[in-house]
Amino acid sequence: MLLALVIVVGIAIGFGLNPWITQIATDPKAANPLPTPRHPLLGGPTWVGLLVAAMSGLMAWICYRDYGLSLRGIYWYAMSLVFIVIGAVDWKVRLIDVLLVLIATIVALIGSAFLTISFKASLIGALIAGLLFLLFFAGSILLYPDADAPFGLGDVYLAFLIGAAVGWGYLGTVLMYGMGLAGLASLGILVVRQIRGEGTLYIAYGTYLCLGVLLYMIKFGPL
Repeated sequence: MLLALVIVVGIAIGFGLNPWITQIATDPKAANPLPTPRHPLLGGPTWVGLLVAAMSGLMAWICYRDYGLSLRGIYWYAMSLVFIVIGAVDWKVRLIDVLLVLIATIVALIGSAFLTISFKASLIGALIAGLLFLLFFAGSILLYPDADAPFGLGDVYLAFLIGAAVGWGYLGTVLMYGMGLAGLASLGILVVRQIRGEGTLYIAYGTYLCLGVLLYMIKFGPL
């Protein structure tokens, strides 16, 4: 009974996140800001809003499974919601909210000292991931000087957050999941371009990095 209640509350929170996601996605600074949706609790496209709610419910169950109704469980559920929001917004409009990522990174660094992996592991993880993606970003600028680079600075900030959240000990596997999913998506896009002769090379890289974190939590937790 309690588990069912946790899942239902998680789904309700997910629907509650959709208006916030929509607010970020309609920001004129986004690469392709969306119009205001007809149904705020579903957002737009509707399937993304439903997926957000489903993922929120799933992560509520996962955190309850691994940590119970504890402060540590609430912390990890809140972090998972952050990754859901970032991933949904980046999927919709190619935008990573830097302020949200910065606040979440600070929370992850503080939380690691009291609830999870230790402050040292968190800080080292943040530096490794951030510097690695900074190199990726610089390399993409050199390789694609006249086109949209596959990496943006938002992905670099997100990498800092991921490293701070999971620490250096878990970082390799988490990034392998996220980058592996992105690689599969890129392969699919190339196949579509080959068949149709058109299409974009861009993928919402931040979305796949966020999915990598969530997938790791679902499969391996606890951290």
